[in-house]
Amino acid sequence: MNTAAKLFSKWQDWIKNDLLRQFQNLIINQHIAAEFEASLKPFVGREVEWGDLVLWMSVNHIANTGSAIRRLNDSARDTISLRRLLEDVRKHAAVVTQENLSTYRGDIGPGESNVNVEEALDSDLRLLSTSGEPIRKFVNKMIAHNADDAHKITLPTSEEFKNAVHSFHTVYRKWALRLAGMNCQPEDPNPNDLLPMDLPDYRTQFTKMWNSLGKD
Repeated sequence: MNTAAKLFSKWQDWIKNDLLRQFQNLIINQHIAAEFEASLKPFVGREVEWGDLVLWMSVNHIANTGSAIRRLNDSARDTISLRRLLEDVRKHAAVVTQENLSTYRGDIGPGESNVNVEEALDSDLRLLSTSGEPIRKFVNKMIAHNADDAHKITLPTSEEFKNAVHSFHTVYRKWALRLAGMNCQPEDPNPNDLLPMDLPDYRTQFTKMWNSLGKD
């Protein structure tokens, strides 16, 4: 097996297995959190009674999402992450030719020949850094470790979390399409396309729980 074949095989394995599972878990976690938040709206004021439970769920969501983004942005050589995928493709950008893409991935339609692979990778790596940095710092200082300057760290806002999830997902889908031929609309990918089946109605499940807790 030549160098190009080995590289495409490795990249496609990462994209279709480890990275896919990481994004599936992140998407499911985001969906459950959204349904959890929506389920509380009819009970405005009552959530005070369930303070510890609501806080526990919220804190765990923040920790799970933050840790997932941090893992995807990890550059350690012994990890499989979105950043390592892009860095490895950047290192071997010379093999990402139209001929090799056609051979090891197949045709994905017109317009691809206009892409400057190195510039696209540099842009997406910057996007991972920009959107992921506040979350990486938060996780390193307050979740993965109990840093002595943790009190100086500002909790990322909900918009920063949403922006990071959207940015990382978009970058993943773009390169999953480009390197492995996984279908999507790169500019506005549907996260649910990555899931093997429709998710349960978590909002109804949460609502039943709140109603049960609200009974005198």
